[in-house]
Amino acid sequence: MVLHNKYAEDKFAQEFGINLRYHDSGKEKTCAPSVGQWNMINKKMINGGIIDNWACVSFSRIPPEEVHRFCCDLIQMCNMTGMSVNPRPLVDNRSANPNHIENALRDVYRRTTEMLGKQGHEKQLQLLIVILPEVSGSYGKIKKVCETDLGIVSQCCLPRHAARPNKQYLENVALKINVKKSQQSSLVLMLHTPHLERTLHHLLLRWWHQWTGQRSPSTEVLSLLNHTGRR
Repeated sequence: MVLHNKYAEDKFAQEFGINLRYHDSGKEKTCAPSVGQWNMINKKMINGGIIDNWACVSFSRIPPEEVHRFCCDLIQMCNMTGMSVNPRPLVDNRSANPNHIENALRDVYRRTTEMLGKQGHEKQLQLLIVILPEVSGSYGKIKKVCETDLGIVSQCCLPRHAARPNKQYLENVALKINVKKSQQSSLVLMLHTPHLERTLHHLLLRWWHQWTGQRSPSTEVLSLLNHTGRR
């Protein structure tokens, strides 16, 4: 698909110096979208992210053993699709009351930070898997606490999917996790370049305002900007 569509010859790609790299380590070496749709089945990510530590908190009524099984299946899928993820969580999976979401998230953050400190690591938690409550309405609060207040990448999953995950769902979630890690790593690296920092701050906020029409940036944008101050 990359060769057929001649992406390398696109004038905008050439103007910005963008190169598309292709590898054929996946089971399927080509991908031809059908009616604008495609999925990750039998495919591998070209730039798989690395996650050394992660944790999971469930605000659902799913039994702990099913939460554990879901996490194992998801992490296994991440590794199968090209990422490198530690198969073991940093701390035990936690089930929490959906009425105390913020306290539970901050407690997980505190426990993981203490654990990393004992291990001699300066890194913070790299991924928090969150199984949402059965009752809707908590997604925004979870994202605000995780991404903006604590500055950690989170992946929210609906309880009906976590209880009975299928292969395609796990592959799609793995793709989302990899995109989040890649975007965060790339943008934070650029923002930490002294002569680009102020310019990129300004461009990032202007891009968000123009693209969405909203006056306030998203939790993801705020999280990235917060990271630049943690040197």
